[in-house]
Amino acid sequence: EPMQTTTIPTTTTQQVITLADGPGTSSLANGHDERPVVEIYTGLITLSEENASKLRTQIEFYFSESNVPRDRYFRERIEEGSGMVEVAIISSFRNIRKIFEKESKEQKYKLKIPTGESVLCKGDVPDNVTNAVVEALRSSQVLVVNEDESGKWRTGRRDALSPDHYGDLVQLINSRTVHVSPLPVLATASNVRKFLSENIDEDFRDELKILSVRLGNKTNIKTIKTKAGKPITQKRKRYHGFGYVEFQSNESASAFIERYNEKFEYEGCPLTLEMKMEHAEEVGRQREELRETVVQEMLPAGSGTVAKVIFNPDNESSHPEVDVPKLKSFDIEGAFGTQWEKVKQYVKKHDKETDKKELYIIFKEKKDAEKFVNFAEDIRRLKFGQEGWKGKLKILEPADEKEFFISHALFLKRQKLMAFANGKIDREGNPQPDFQIGRGGFSGRGGFRGRGRGGGFMRGGRGRGGRGGGFIRGGPGRGRG
Repeated sequence: EPMQTTTIPTTTTQQVITLADGPGTSSLANGHDERPVVEIYTGLITLSEENASKLRTQIEFYFSESNVPRDRYFRERIEEGSGMVEVAIISSFRNIRKIFEKESKEQKYKLKIPTGESVLCKGDVPDNVTNAVVEALRSSQVLVVNEDESGKWRTGRRDALSPDHYGDLVQLINSRTVHVSPLPVLATASNVRKFLSENIDEDFRDELKILSVRLGNKTNIKTIKTKAGKPITQKRKRYHGFGYVEFQSNESASAFIERYNEKFEYEGCPLTLEMKMEHAEEVGRQREELRETVVQEMLPAGSGTVAKVIFNPDNESSHPEVDVPKLKSFDIEGAFGTQWEKVKQYVKKHDKETDKKELYIIFKEKKDAEKFVNFAEDIRRLKFGQEGWKGKLKILEPADEKEFFISHALFLKRQKLMAFANGKIDREGNPQPDFQIGRGGFSGRGGFRGRGRGGGFMRGGRGRGGRGGGFIRGGPGRGRG
């Protein structure tokens, strides 16, 4: 192909960059040591057959019965476009970007696909990327693709799903979904799906075809402000140590469990398989048992010791309660001065119903709680932090105190499970500064199914002390764990 030479001036020297019309990175032509300038490729993208198939399969999954009823974000995009979604929006999705990153590495050129909120950055998606997606979708038997009056490409199902049937579809999906645990922190949905598919006996692969795999991650979204005062949205996924595998029918899911429960070992740990709905019922039963345990063991000794901090108490007519200000540990301790030794701990909570952050103080004894409540009410408000946030205390009613201890106990269990899954602690709660997958993760001492005292975190170990040792449910074994 014809070559074109471009001279790009810099502050210290001039670089002569040789550019080809086709895919490729720039190279220096004048012998200087400066790093070569890499041009963004804007030419035609022809995806390999493998990458085009992956892209088509991924987008078909976005529109599938397995995804649309459960994916609120994508469902909103479908409803906005009357059943069709802009190709530019889909092109900026993470899994689609990964396919183009793989293609660009194979063909040795550079692409720049925007990241962030897909609706906001759709205008920055390169035309050659959008056109490549369109070409890959033309051969789809599930989706149609067309160009609207404004010149934007859109795609959607040939047979649209009715929003009235979403509820029924969710129930159908749940009835054929298997709960798989435990899974390591480094597991991905694609790796788990590949592992399960390859280990199913060939004679049963058609019958036990996997439709989708989802990991038990929960995304927390919050808006913060930078130093310049510009609001930005942060998304953080927290690992929960399990996954959901969807099959074609309830019978297929049941057959998979019957044949392969605790037969597969993923990263050295046997996988426990349960029907999703049965597992949910079991977890609900365990939570009720935990509630009773909390009531019996914690409330008698701690009744009347929990007080809620009410900020801005002197202006209740306009602001009865404000969110907890940004307070550090020493700000909270400083409000109590030398009397902090009478406090057992403080707890920050987020009330989902009111969307408010709350601060609770747990005193060691009931008389100390009453003393501070009277002090903050009759003598002087408590002052928190350098800004001097004023607050008073209100002892929780017995029913509210009961719910506080129960929710706090569940929260601590989740925190401990995530800390273990991420290698921060072992199964007995001891710190693991030098954690490595395979050493303190799934097998051996400190693993999900360790054989020592205390058992595994998820279902309890099989060896001595296994029963009751599990974080979710104790497994078979001698002793109480």
